[in-house]
Amino acid sequence: MFARVRACPYCNSQESRLFGHRLGHRIVRCGRCGSLFKDLTPAEFSELHAHAFTDNVFLERVVAVNAHKPDIRTWRQFAPLLPPGPLLEVGPGAGHVLAAARDDGREVYGLESSAVHRDFIRKTWGIETLADSPESLVDMAPPFAAVLAFNTIEHMYDLETTFRFLGERLRPGGTILVSTCNADCAILPLVGPYWAMLKVPDHVSIPSAEGLRKLGARTGLSTERVWTGEYPLETPIGILVAARDWWRERRGPAGGHSSSNGDVTQDPGDPDPMPSDGLSAQRRILRRTMELARGVDPSYRLTARLGRAAAIRGLFRKPS
Repeated sequence: MFARVRACPYCNSQESRLFGHRLGHRIVRCGRCGSLFKDLTPAEFSELHAHAFTDNVFLERVVAVNAHKPDIRTWRQFAPLLPPGPLLEVGPGAGHVLAAARDDGREVYGLESSAVHRDFIRKTWGIETLADSPESLVDMAPPFAAVLAFNTIEHMYDLETTFRFLGERLRPGGTILVSTCNADCAILPLVGPYWAMLKVPDHVSIPSAEGLRKLGARTGLSTERVWTGEYPLETPIGILVAARDWWRERRGPAGGHSSSNGDVTQDPGDPDPMPSDGLSAQRRILRRTMELARGVDPSYRLTARLGRAAAIRGLFRKPS
C-alpha cells in the first residue's frame, strides 16, 4: 500500500499496488478488481486531455487502414447485440463505424470532444448530429436505444459520472456496448509497463473483467456479458513492440518523437516516422498479415477463451 491521489475508476477501491512507471506516469493496479490506471489528479488529467486529438495524426492512422469506407465489418460484428432505434457513439473518432450504422438505416449521433474529429466526420460522412459535450447532446438528441464506446473509456477519468449520464440517456431496456484494452491480457506479465497501451499519455483507465462488472453495478446497469478478443498474432506482435519501445526509451529522446505533452512516444505498433504513403502501406500489410494468420495462429483463440486477449468488451443493459 502507498499514498496515492486517485481511487479505482471502476470499483472506487482505495486498495492498490504499484504496477510500474512509464514516461513520467505512475501506473497502479487495483487491489480489489485488478483494473489498471494512472495515478494522477483531475487537473493533471485535464492537462493531458487538452493536448489529445488536436491534430490529424490519429485520423491519418485510421484512414491508412480503413481508407474512406465505412467500417461495415465492425458494425456487422456488433450490431446483433444492439436493440433497434437511435444510436449514440461516444468518441467516434474518424466516424467509420458511425457511418456504417447510418448506412444500415440507423438514426445516429456522436459525442466527440475533438473539434478536429467532428469536422472530419461532417466533411467525410455528412453526419451532422454531433455533440461536443454531454450538455449539448441532451439538447439535440432523443433517448437512445444503444450506445457504443469503442476504444474510448480508457481515455476517461471519471467513469462513474459518464456511465450514469449514459444510463440516463438510454431508453429502458437499452444497451451500452464498450470495447477497450484489457488489464488482464496475457502480454502484461511478460512486458509490464512497456505494454503499448500504457504508452499513450491519456490512456488513464484500463479495466479488468471484474472492473467492468463493478462499474455496471455501481451505475445501475445490469452487466449482461463480458468477453475478450484480439487479432491473430496480436500478442506476439505486442511483445515485439514492447521490446522495441523498451530499447527506444532506454536511449532517451533520440529514440522517439515528442508528443504534444512532452513525453517521448510512438503510436503502438508504428514503425519509425516515415512519409505518410509508406506508413499507410505498412499498416495495410500488417492488417493483411493478421487476416492471413487466422488459419495458422491458434494463440488468439486461446487468449480469448481464457479471458486474456488484448481487447475486452462489456455489454450493459438499462433495466426496463
